[in-house]
Amino acid sequence: MFTEPIVECVYGWGQTLQLYPDHVDIEGTSYTLHDLINFKPVYRRILGVPSMRLELQFTSGRVVIRGIADISLALKVIAYLHTWSAVHLRYSVEEIQSIPELPAPAMLVERTPRPLVLSEAGRERFWEYDSHDQPTIAVGPFDAIVDGEDETVSPADSTSPELAVTLDAVTSWPWTDERHLQHKQRLQRLQREREARLYGFDIEDLAERLRAGPLPQISVPAVLLDGECAHYSIEARLCDEAPGEGKRAKLKVKDQGRLVLTNLRLIYLGRQRHITLSYEHMLQYSPVPGAVMISTAYWHRQQFFVMPRPLECAMYLEHIWKHFQDKILPATHQYQKRAQTQSLFVPPPTGSKVTRELPVML
Repeated sequence: MFTEPIVECVYGWGQTLQLYPDHVDIEGTSYTLHDLINFKPVYRRILGVPSMRLELQFTSGRVVIRGIADISLALKVIAYLHTWSAVHLRYSVEEIQSIPELPAPAMLVERTPRPLVLSEAGRERFWEYDSHDQPTIAVGPFDAIVDGEDETVSPADSTSPELAVTLDAVTSWPWTDERHLQHKQRLQRLQREREARLYGFDIEDLAERLRAGPLPQISVPAVLLDGECAHYSIEARLCDEAPGEGKRAKLKVKDQGRLVLTNLRLIYLGRQRHITLSYEHMLQYSPVPGAVMISTAYWHRQQFFVMPRPLECAMYLEHIWKHFQDKILPATHQYQKRAQTQSLFVPPPTGSKVTRELPVML
């Protein structure tokens, strides 16, 4: 008997499965792999939690192992059982009555896993495959991985009980990674579609455009300074409070107009007032449901700009504000310091008299 199991995993409510080279122990009960007829793994993902179920069909009966949380260990068990069934494949007329004749020694049946084709709605919940779903015929001797080396096993040697099969060189199935990749891409596409319906724009696309290159320059109905250019403009309402939730929530609107973001200032062109705010004096900004909150050192209370796409405005404002603090603000302070140094005037000491000569008029 083997003292150390090849794979040991926990399933269900703390039950243990131990896989040995020639048998498997399930909660104290030992099942020899020579009596294994078929096995069927099923992968499920419920509420974002993955799990694996393994159905083992022995000559004595069927054993179902539910709730294997560690998918990597479950895949190792499946890979070993698949390799075992490929190496120790033999038929018995007493066990399988549906086969009229035994296969010829030169013709061996190789079992390969194949995914179950599900509907579009079923792919979101789970996928499963049967290791003995569809047989493929391999002519002549087949290649098996024995003790980590490739060896050509003849039909006579394939049923030897002393043949040791290890998991070191068991390859993963190529379709598993492809199916996982397709499932991941589909989830990402659905997530982007939900965000576009919820926020009104593609968040990932806007973030990529902000990182890629310079912001677009737009024309606005406002007088801009030298070197100032507008990058974003949207209709907005000025309020003292955040918009409430529900149909009966009343919104106290102070003004209605257009919010403009330039590379130097935030400009609000309202019907009753115009607001100009330099990014240097802005203390905080934050997107809230339905609006963008902005607080400065000059305002007594924070102001809310209610707009259709507040997250989009906040992303533009964050990019422009960071660029202003990193590049424009240090250059402005350096220019002001140099200008003050050139125009510096030292007054005479207190109490001293300064004599000036006046021109003589002839």
